[in-house]
Amino acid sequence: MEEGFFSAEDGTKLYWRRLGEGPATLVVPNAAWLEQALEPLARGRTLLLYDLRSRGRSDRPANPDHLGLDWDVRDVEAVVRRAGLSGFSLLGHSYVGSLAAIFASRYGSGLDRLVMIGAPAPRNESYGRFASISTGRA
Repeated sequence: MEEGFFSAEDGTKLYWRRLGEGPATLVVPNAAWLEQALEPLARGRTLLLYDLRSRGRSDRPANPDHLGLDWDVRDVEAVVRRAGLSGFSLLGHSYVGSLAAIFASRYGSGLDRLVMIGAPAPRNESYGRFASISTGRA
C-alpha cells in the first residue's frame, strides 16, 4: 500500500491511496467512504483511490470558486495523468457516477470501463445545475 497527497491543477492537496498489484487499474474517487468496502477488489489488480477536493482527507481549495462538478472532473484527469494510466477502469458511486460519466465523455480515450453505481441517469442537457448546487450557488 502507498498513500500520500499531490497537488491538483490549482494547488489543492488531494489524498490518494494505492492498493494491490496487477495489470488492471481501477480508479475510485471517495476513498474515505469506499476504501474498506472495495479493498477485496485489490486482489489481482491495482486500486487507486482518492478523496475528492473538500472531502475526506483532501483539502478544501483556497478559492471557493474551485468547488463543484467541473473541478471534480478535472481532478480525475489529474489523478489519471499523475499515475500515467491508460487502459484503466473508473468507478463512480452516487454523485461521483455523474462525474465519471462526464470524465468519460471528455477524456475517455484511455478508459477501458466505466462503472456507475447508484448514479443519476446520464443526461443530454448540462449538469450545470448540479455544479451550482454543489458549490452553494444557484
